[in-house]
Amino acid sequence: MLFSFPLMCAIQEISARTGRVTGRGIAENMRRHYSSRLLYPVVSLLVVTNTLNLGADIGAMGAALQLLIGGPALLYAVNFAAICLSLEIFITYQRYSRILKWLTMVLFSYILAVFFVRVPWRQVAMGTFIPSFAGDHHYWEIIIAIFGTTISPYLLYARSSTGSPPCRSWSW
Repeated sequence: MLFSFPLMCAIQEISARTGRVTGRGIAENMRRHYSSRLLYPVVSLLVVTNTLNLGADIGAMGAALQLLIGGPALLYAVNFAAICLSLEIFITYQRYSRILKWLTMVLFSYILAVFFVRVPWRQVAMGTFIPSFAGDHHYWEIIIAIFGTTISPYLLYARSSTGSPPCRSWSW
């Protein structure tokens, strides 16, 4: 968190300021200043990364439900995807965004979990302020996962398209 949070904030702020100053999103600015030979591959990469990111998120939701109640994680993931897709198609964006904003309250479960498990606080503090590095592939997979989920490509496009600063544009 010490490394990823400042990077995430800085990148989102740069994207928002780009959108605010130019009145256009990143893709539109690229279209105006670069050739289509660069624009199309970059936007295609965005589609691929967003699809993989979304698939990983839905897969994680299925795996989390499997941990809670057992059963097939893949089936849960397919059901989550079908529910999300159905809601996106059959209800208005305004209503869906309100539902999703309230569902973010589930994230407080991370805070509540601290009160129900035994946390070695000394070890947590040392790991936070004195990070250790390992050379095995599992360590680097976790590092990539952390940066990949906190600095997601779609956030850059979404933030620059709205031109609003991060976290200050939410209206409950």
